[in-house]
Amino acid sequence: MQLIPTRWPLKAKFISILLLVLLIPVSAVFVLKEVEKALVENLKQNLMLTSNLVSQQLGQNKDWFEDSYLPPSSDFIAADLFVFPLDQQVVLDGHFDEWFDLQKFRKSFRLNNTAASKDRLEILLGDSEESLMLSAIVYDEKVVYPDVQTDEYQSDQIVVNFFDQQDQLQRIYIKPRAPGKIPVKKLIDEQAKIDWRFSAVWNETPNGFNLELKFPRGIKPKQLNFIHYDVDQKSQLKVKNVVATHQFELSPVVWPSKSISQFVNNLPVSPGQRLWILDRDGRALARKDNLRKLAPQPDSNPLINWLLSSQASQLVDKRASQMRLDSTVIYNALKGQSTSVLENVEQGKHSVISAGAPIRTNSDILGVVFIEENVANVQLLQQKTLARMVYFSGIIVSFILLILIWYVSRVSLRIGRLKKQINRVVDEQGRMNSPLELEEKEGDEIDELSNAFLHMGNKLYDYNDYLEKLASRLSHELRTPIAIVRSSLDNLLLTSEKDQQMTIARAIEGVERLGEIISRMRRATGIKQAMQSAELEEIDLVAMLKILVDGFQSSFSSYKFTFESNLDSYRKSISADLIAEMLDKLISNAMDFSDTGSIISVSLRQYDKKLELSVVNKGPTIPKKNLKRIFQSLVSIRENKTKEGANLGLGLYVVKLISEFHGARVKAENLSDGTGVKFNILWSSLENKL
Repeated sequence: MQLIPTRWPLKAKFISILLLVLLIPVSAVFVLKEVEKALVENLKQNLMLTSNLVSQQLGQNKDWFEDSYLPPSSDFIAADLFVFPLDQQVVLDGHFDEWFDLQKFRKSFRLNNTAASKDRLEILLGDSEESLMLSAIVYDEKVVYPDVQTDEYQSDQIVVNFFDQQDQLQRIYIKPRAPGKIPVKKLIDEQAKIDWRFSAVWNETPNGFNLELKFPRGIKPKQLNFIHYDVDQKSQLKVKNVVATHQFELSPVVWPSKSISQFVNNLPVSPGQRLWILDRDGRALARKDNLRKLAPQPDSNPLINWLLSSQASQLVDKRASQMRLDSTVIYNALKGQSTSVLENVEQGKHSVISAGAPIRTNSDILGVVFIEENVANVQLLQQKTLARMVYFSGIIVSFILLILIWYVSRVSLRIGRLKKQINRVVDEQGRMNSPLELEEKEGDEIDELSNAFLHMGNKLYDYNDYLEKLASRLSHELRTPIAIVRSSLDNLLLTSEKDQQMTIARAIEGVERLGEIISRMRRATGIKQAMQSAELEEIDLVAMLKILVDGFQSSFSSYKFTFESNLDSYRKSISADLIAEMLDKLISNAMDFSDTGSIISVSLRQYDKKLELSVVNKGPTIPKKNLKRIFQSLVSIRENKTKEGANLGLGLYVVKLISEFHGARVKAENLSDGTGVKFNILWSSLENKL
């Protein structure tokens, strides 16, 4: 198909229109992509505005941060220990069922800070009814209990050091004689004495043991460390400090502020958002909701999911188990600047918008309000919008497509019908077989075109009929005046003087030639009329051709005629008169271009399911450019006049008409040795049996 639209067929043009209609929903998808960018920018601004509003409210309550007991994190080497509010009362049994939702926040410590060490412990702190709860998982290849016959310190034990609210160092010892509830000793006046205010349960496991410890109500340590003294063999006195090389390197304890927690719990947080309240060291004091808790996802089909894939169920939340956050937004907020950014997670597979604002009181910065939101929220809104757009635009586009398809089909059908009607009226030679049988209609441009063809066809039929009858009319009208002129010339020839007789003889010759032309025109017209009324009958073509060739030999004894065939007989439905006329024209043409005494060959052969009738004569060849032109009406390439006078170029034209009437095609070709010409009448399919 050409690239120029103006040269396209109607179907291609209408298909291109249909494709353009389909571009409507496609372009809408690209528009939604741009809308998504605008929504993300708007969401960044909204989150930054929300963080500023929350920070302003927190800045008016400086005492809430003082209640959190926040020791400066920069003064410590050990990791921070966060105290998490427990929603239910803890039963001391060493199984940690109440700690299930907080397991991801456990702090892990290894012996000598090496990852290859199998001995390690994990600590988690909680607040239940204003009492500090400590749960520890200790991994030990062999747990050694004390023996009454040996020194009591040659066994596994736990030592907990902490600074209380008055910055006084306190130390407690946990040394079980067997799994279960065990007494806790406290160092008082350099002596270890049982303090019944503490409660502890030791539960042995295949990998070591679990320990749950409850502090007395009201004791809120600011700093704390947990030391495991491991004795692998009873005869070994080696002491292993798992937490640090020096027992006074305590971890800062970050206590939640009930006021801040209650304030955050009362804040409205949208699904897919998470709000953090951080201190000036980036430690979490409170938070609410999570990034995966999204609004209900609207129903969608596979097409919607393919166009806009949601991140809701696949987001990797790396901050879910962190209590100290690290982000450029937080750094900027601690410097006093509110910012918001779009963060990509897992190489751009997921996106999260983060916004931070400083919590100010006078000129001091107490902390940061940090808000995150999953961009999947925007995608869900975009998906919902796209789903509605696809449904409505699908209905509209389908309706438009149906109308266009109906219209295109109707136009193509009407044009095709008009084409068939015109083809039935005009034959391959351009003759009008009958007047157009079209109904004149009033309608669109196609109806106007049909009406124009109707009027033009009728006029052409009348004119063609006039031309076809012109020859017979002219011959009828001219015969009488020609006869009068000839009789007058004959009389003049008898009475004229000798010097005038030559001129009169030439005039008589011209009149005879004019009469011959009129006779040939009448015969050509007669043949056309004969074909219209010809009746076909089944005749043995081989026998008929033999008779015709013998007749030509008797009539034209100065030429030698031969007939050859590879068939004994061949019956075919033909018009005998028209076939005889066709053979007469071919042989007359062959005799005109052959020398007297030369051979004119006629043959009928069957091969490859084809039947060929050929006439071959020796003589001059036909120029290649004229091999097809000689079968056109009124075309003659003869340089000299024949013995019979002028040639009108109608003989071979009649041959073509008769051959096409019998379902054959005619062609002329020069012999390969250049000694003559061969005319072939070829039937490409055999309809009759031998």
